[in-house]
Amino acid sequence: MIPHQASHPRRAAPSTGDCTQSDRSVAITELENAVAHFQATLMDDDRKRLQGLKNLPHDAQSIIVFTAELDMQQSGNRRGKSIASRLTSFLQIIQQFTPVIDTYIQSNPDISALIWGSIKLTFTFLANFLSQFQSFVELLQGFGSLYSRLGHYQILFQDSTRLNDSICQFHTSVILCCEKVIYLIRQSTLTGQVWRAITCSFQTEIRSHVENVKTKAENAQSEIELAKAQADCHEQRQQTVERQKASDYRQQLSTWATKYSAAMKDLQDIKEKHGRDKKRSRLINELASYNFMQTFNSMRKKRHMGTAEWCFHTPEYQEWANANKTAVLHITGKIGSGKTILASSIIERLCRAPVSRQFTSFFFLRFDERKSLSVSTVIRSCLQQLLASPLIQSLDSSAISELDGCLEQAKSSMFSVESLTLIYTTAAKSLDDWFIVIDGLDEVDVARQIGLLKFLREVFSQLQEPRRIKVLLSSRETCSSDIDRILSEATRLYTGLKPTSSDIRLYAEDIITNKVASKELIVSDPELVDEIIEVIHQKEKGMFLWVFLTIDDICSRKSDKDIRQALRDIPVDLPATFDRTLGRIAAKKNNKLIVQKAFTLIQGSFEPLTLDQLREALSVEIGQQTLDQDDLVSGIDRLPTWCENIICVEESDTVHFSHHSIEKYLLTPGSRDFGDFHLDADKCDQFMGELCVTYISLDNFQRAVGFARSFNTDSSHMNIDMGGLAEQTMQSAVGGRIGSLIGRFTREAVLASRSRKAQLGRVQWTDSMLSSIPMHSFGPAQSTKGYTFFEYASEHWFKHQLCIDSIKNEATWRLLGHILRRPRQYSQGEPWFELAWTKGVSEIVGNDVLLFGPGFDSYRETAVSLETDENSRLMNTSTLRDL
Repeated sequence: MIPHQASHPRRAAPSTGDCTQSDRSVAITELENAVAHFQATLMDDDRKRLQGLKNLPHDAQSIIVFTAELDMQQSGNRRGKSIASRLTSFLQIIQQFTPVIDTYIQSNPDISALIWGSIKLTFTFLANFLSQFQSFVELLQGFGSLYSRLGHYQILFQDSTRLNDSICQFHTSVILCCEKVIYLIRQSTLTGQVWRAITCSFQTEIRSHVENVKTKAENAQSEIELAKAQADCHEQRQQTVERQKASDYRQQLSTWATKYSAAMKDLQDIKEKHGRDKKRSRLINELASYNFMQTFNSMRKKRHMGTAEWCFHTPEYQEWANANKTAVLHITGKIGSGKTILASSIIERLCRAPVSRQFTSFFFLRFDERKSLSVSTVIRSCLQQLLASPLIQSLDSSAISELDGCLEQAKSSMFSVESLTLIYTTAAKSLDDWFIVIDGLDEVDVARQIGLLKFLREVFSQLQEPRRIKVLLSSRETCSSDIDRILSEATRLYTGLKPTSSDIRLYAEDIITNKVASKELIVSDPELVDEIIEVIHQKEKGMFLWVFLTIDDICSRKSDKDIRQALRDIPVDLPATFDRTLGRIAAKKNNKLIVQKAFTLIQGSFEPLTLDQLREALSVEIGQQTLDQDDLVSGIDRLPTWCENIICVEESDTVHFSHHSIEKYLLTPGSRDFGDFHLDADKCDQFMGELCVTYISLDNFQRAVGFARSFNTDSSHMNIDMGGLAEQTMQSAVGGRIGSLIGRFTREAVLASRSRKAQLGRVQWTDSMLSSIPMHSFGPAQSTKGYTFFEYASEHWFKHQLCIDSIKNEATWRLLGHILRRPRQYSQGEPWFELAWTKGVSEIVGNDVLLFGPGFDSYRETAVSLETDENSRLMNTSTLRDL
């Protein structure tokens, strides 16, 4: 029932910037008042419904279930993409903060449950009003980039009042937003023009409340970063203080214990339990830091209602899901046939299964997310998801204690294969069924595929009956032989056949309907729309990607005659379809250069860039000295359109190639007509490295810029031994044996160029050249805040290949020398200044490995060879990139 009583949402009390100890109760009181006022606006039936909703779980998988149910609530009324799945990141941010609320407001133990009940009640109401629901969800764009797996909350919240209060303020803003939504929904009792006016103004009315929620979330994120820094500092100071006071404290404790032994025992038990919980939380957090939800959320958003459900009725799926033993299902098919979307649909289905001793872990390997391509990350993330779940947290003390012991053993062995296998089998004892879904197995090389498959086989062999682990692997057919050889019990399910064609028809109909509605597809003859659908249905060959790009091509046509000609000439394979797409880009000459550069940067980056980061990178030229506001590319949100949707911007605001086959196509030498768009992986890497060197050397980030005024005029030229300067600086800064090693490697990096290492050892500059060279003082001139690409550039510049020719690219060569001469206090994240990194280098690769070779390429190759050398080393060592 939707409440009808006339009540207007009240305003929150004005919030102050920094929260001091005296303000602590204010934030709590505001939150409690907001929750109470929300309940007061409801009718009796709705308050009863709220009481039922508050008792439901609100962990990560419960959020998946809730959003799926919202989609089902209005599935009979519409088609197209999922709407409710776009709430997921927003709800996950709230879910991350829940432990803080539970602990911080102990005087009101129901507060977090009431918050969740209020949120679920609001969205259940809102989902009945499709237009308003869609409008609200559109306003949530940007929360995906805020969401991250910040598992430090349970450790930090006790000591940070500012953090606790900022989280309370965030929840208050959420409840006020819910109250405003309910208020607007009440207006559904109105009719005619008044209701139509309210419908049109819904997004306008609610926008400020959503923006307030976003602001509060950003404030909380800032406080988290501050709390992390303070916690590290506090822990160091506390150790010293505790040692000084330990003796006196033990004497006092002994005196108290004599008189109050029973009470002290209770307190000691509580303290020990808290210590165990805190330690367990730290160990679980250390298992993995990768955001496994991001790709899943993205795939759910792309799935169209009514598609990717055919598999649930197949005997292969039924046999796997209902097996009373360990089982493996391999989903395979051609490129672009919807395997990843299907995997996300299966995950959603498994999470919705109402079974008490069942859990679903999942992981999506991504071709453009290098962190996801580590077998260790896959294994540890799937394990972490289970160990952090309420199901495990609710186990009895003996089972928890056994898992704690396994975690400590794994930590001490640097999470070796054997220790991880033990945790898998131990954790599985607490379940009847543990489903593990791994998509994109073919995204990694064969060595890593085999390493993962052998790990699963070892876990299966040690699993005690009747416990079951059911694994779903999704990949192209290239993985089939290894899966059959290593996991002999695998069953295979194929995409791209008749059931997929039915999904593709629905998919094509939805897209074309939306294109017509948005006037992206304009036809004079209405029957032409049906003709387009029929031709696509006849030629699609089970490939969703082909359909998507073909419809884009049809939409670019200017007349019905042109469209019909395009339908007759439709290429039936992906490479030819990609050629057509590049042809449309090339025809728009104003966009050609920026598209080429965007492709290069996306391919060359070590991790996906956000749209703002890519905007700055696109706006900088190699050797540039400053970056001004008017240098920045305008209308960057149109970049996918400029690229004819070969790239996409995901919920996390990161930019990607729309499919891994697009990247593969661009990395293949192309025809003469479109050769400028095709890429060379090494050249992309080198270009990104030079761009990063240019960027972090911009005058925007230097303390002062002056010019050389006085030189030895008796000399017609000056030889500057940059290699020697770099070696001396690094040796002094780092010190010891490692300092000598790093200094020597740095010298080689400065002196070397791929083809003429010997000739380029010294750079010859004339007096006239020197007089115009900027001589930078070390240290930042201004805050790097607001420069979004700085974080990437400063963290990754030395990981890229740097093949800089001192003659052909003199400006960048000088910038590199300047960076390498920086003293420790002005480091911008270079790892050789960190003791842990240099120690790790020594332990892993020894002191005789050419770490910084010509252009740093040896550094890069060593990291890869270490990771893929053999399964045991994969699990026992970190790559150099991670140090």
